[in-house]
Amino acid sequence: MSNKSGGIIATSYQQTINFINQLQSLTNTSAGRDKCTKILQYGCKIIEEIIERTTAPTTENKEVLVRVQRVGAGLATARRVMRFWKPFQGYIALLQFIESLLTGKRQTVVNLFDLLSKLCMAHYFLVDHLTWASREKVLSDMSLEQAQKNEFFFATLFNNNRNADYSRISVNFWFYGVIFSLIAQGLKHAEFLRNNDKSFDFKDPQQKKMIRTFIALLCDLGTAAILAKKVGIQNKAVLGLLGVVSSLITIYDTWPSQ
Repeated sequence: MSNKSGGIIATSYQQTINFINQLQSLTNTSAGRDKCTKILQYGCKIIEEIIERTTAPTTENKEVLVRVQRVGAGLATARRVMRFWKPFQGYIALLQFIESLLTGKRQTVVNLFDLLSKLCMAHYFLVDHLTWASREKVLSDMSLEQAQKNEFFFATLFNNNRNADYSRISVNFWFYGVIFSLIAQGLKHAEFLRNNDKSFDFKDPQQKKMIRTFIALLCDLGTAAILAKKVGIQNKAVLGLLGVVSSLITIYDTWPSQ
């Protein structure tokens, strides 16, 4: 083996080791683990659509489809567990916002939309946990009619039979949280251009990142809109693609340096 070939192999080996180390550093963070798992979860949606559209409805193909759906559902559950404490972030942000008002600190419109986004996302995570809990039959099994008739507040509020309600409410909170975040991001970009006396430029490194964040949020908006049935499109492949692209952008922007 020549020195040149040996050098190429050594370089490739080192690059592989560096990539694995960086990936490990990424997945050591909660956000990194969530986005990597999200890619797999929404990738399953794409596979589901492909199987449903391109294969014959045989028993074998149906079994494969069910397995893919189970994997996707398992990954969704894993993400819910990893996000168990996420709601607190929004409520802490509210307390900090109130404290700043009481101390006379000036709050901007961007701060307000940021807060609204965080609160919506906090409620999304909270109700999403109820979606999981009701699916696992952790909540009350009493019929809603009986709970309401007997005025059992907690049995009515936390009820396994409200799974569809929890799911609908949670994705709506996600949808509006993303809208508020998009508005905040647009205002931040405009403020950046005004404060630095710049014009819109795709080549500006700082603006590039802002644009990527905006695109990721648009993908999240599309995902939430489909799940909340705000749009007529109910295609699993489109849903999966939006989720994968959003995650890849976030991973790209948070990828650890060597």
